[in-house]
Parts: sequence; structure tokens; C-alpha cells
Amino acid sequence: MSVVIPSAGSIGTLFAIPEADWVSINDRVGLVIDAQNLASEIEQIIPNYAALLTACELWRPTTFPGLIAQAAYTSAFAAQAAETLGDLAGVLKSLQPEDPLPVAVKFIFTVHFAALRDTAAEHSTTLDEIATQTSTFVAENRATDAVLQNIIDRLGPGWQDVAGPIGSLESAMSDVQTGWSSIQADFAAAANPPPDLTTAAVLAADVGGAISSWNTVGEEAVKFDSMATNLTTAPV
Repeated sequence: MSVVIPSAGSIGTLFAIPEADWVSINDRVGLVIDAQNLASEIEQIIPNYAALLTACELWRPTTFPGLIAQAAYTSAFAAQAAETLGDLAGVLKSLQPEDPLPVAVKFIFTVHFAALRDTAAEHSTTLDEIATQTSTFVAENRATDAVLQNIIDRLGPGWQDVAGPIGSLESAMSDVQTGWSSIQADFAAAANPPPDLTTAAVLAADVGGAISSWNTVGEEAVKFDSMATNLTTAPV
């Protein structure tokens, strides 16, 4: 009998993007916004400049702060998940495989895991808006990069493409969306264990590995939160 013990999965991908990539993306945003007084001239070179400008203007007050909020949320959720799994590990510590399944273990599965399932479901819904904004931002910057390959000398310094960082951002956001959907499903499965769940089956599950994964993601989220917040408060 396999037992679902939810781990953090891929939701930390976003926080693994190097700081240099975030700096490049934010530099592009600043350049695009600062150039808007030359919009008519730039649009002759970059046809999607108006849409790019809109996405960049949304990036500073909404999109990027939304990603920072994602880090704060993930850190809090990771702490809650690790604590719940730690409670489970504590109950299991003194058990032998042949022991009857304690009521405390059943309670953690059916009540605590259910609460985490509901929280993950709520967050999956709120994540949709920031994911849509990020997707638009990526698309407009990619369209710009496609043009920049041939006319970089006409725009002057600073307009280097951001293909690498933008690709990382797109991939990471996709991983985050998929990750939260998986986490929601895993906690839903854990909250509805089979009626014949045994102590032996729970002991055989990798509870320690799951705790470690949540702790790691929580730490990475905190580091990202600090780094990203510094970027938003740096002089522009």
C-alpha cells in the first residue's frame, strides 16, 4: 500500500532564478519606461513597443510585487506543511510496523492535510492573475528581442535582449502553476487515505524527505523575497 506524503515539488523553481536574471529583466523594464517620450520613433523600429510599455508599466507596481507575494505565501505554506509533517513524524517515532494506526495519525491525514489542501486550492486560484500578467510580459519582451537581433545598433546601448532571463521566468512560472496543482492533488489524496491504512504503510513513506523539501523551499522563498524586495527599493 502506497501512502501519499506531499512534498514541495517544483514550486520553488521561481526562487532559483539567478539574481542577475532578475536584474536584467528589471533593467529592461526601466529602459522601456524611460524611453516612452520617444515612443513614436521607437515604434517605427519595435512595432510592439506600446504593448511592451504597458506590460513593463504593470511589472513594477503589480507583476513583480505579485511574484514577491508569491514567495511570502510559499514560505508561510511551506512552514505550515513542514510543521504538520513534523507532527506526523513525531507520532510515528515510537511506533512499530505491526502497531495499530493511532487516532492522531488518522487526524493528521483527514483534518490537517485537508486544511492544507484547501489552502493550496485557494492559492492556485489567486495565482492565475499573476501568471497571466507574467505570460504577457514574457510574450512582449520576446517579440521585442526578435526585432532587436537585427537593429540593436540603431537603438543604442542598453537594449540588449533578455531572452535567457525571460525564458527562465516563463519556465519557472509554468513549473509553479503545475507544482501548486500537484500539491493540491497530493494533499487531497492524503486527506482521503484508504480505509485500510496501516502503520506499516505510513512508516514506509518518506515523511523525512517531504519535510526536508518543504524546509528547503521555505528557505529559498525567504531569500528570494529579500533579494526581490531590495530590487524594488533600489534607485531607478
